[in-house]
Amino acid sequence: MTNSEKIKLLRRKFVSATNNLDTIKNAVRAKQPVPLQMVDEVITDVNIMGALFPIQFEDRYGKDEEPVVLINLRDPEGEPDQQTNAGRRILTASFARIIIENIKFDALNLAMVYEPGKEIVEKYKPLLLEQAAWCLTHLLEWPTLGAWEEERLVIYANQLGYYTYTGEQDAGKLQQALEVLQVGYGYSDWRQYG
Repeated sequence: MTNSEKIKLLRRKFVSATNNLDTIKNAVRAKQPVPLQMVDEVITDVNIMGALFPIQFEDRYGKDEEPVVLINLRDPEGEPDQQTNAGRRILTASFARIIIENIKFDALNLAMVYEPGKEIVEKYKPLLLEQAAWCLTHLLEWPTLGAWEEERLVIYANQLGYYTYTGEQDAGKLQQALEVLQVGYGYSDWRQYG
């Protein structure tokens, strides 16, 4: 697959995944059941996007000319309007992978939190744990973290700790879950909620 074919596929799958995640979030806000088919579609889309890496981002953006992929959210096949941010998403090379993988985490997390039935937990818990671990590990490798990254790190650590703790009897795994929670706690600012 050529690099330009990878970028076209990335654009299509990114729009599909973000649209499905928005639908899932809207269902949760409306107190409707989580559309699990869309959770599965998000998982598939993100897995396809992840397999495209490494990818060469060909567009340049900003004063630093950072490599980016510009995505037309209204038409993933069309070129985004360069003059306005309306209907456009800019994926920078440095953030693209974590942004993409976070979409999958969010879809899995919403399914687990709002559809906690036994069959849902059995299906999605291993995937959520794997995804949270991937995201946490990759964020911890960054030399500096902004507010969004710190907030996500806390959420990944919390969900890893909580879902490892629930139903686990192995003392070693429970100790690891506690250590992950301690990492997240180090980045949290619990006073902001008090």
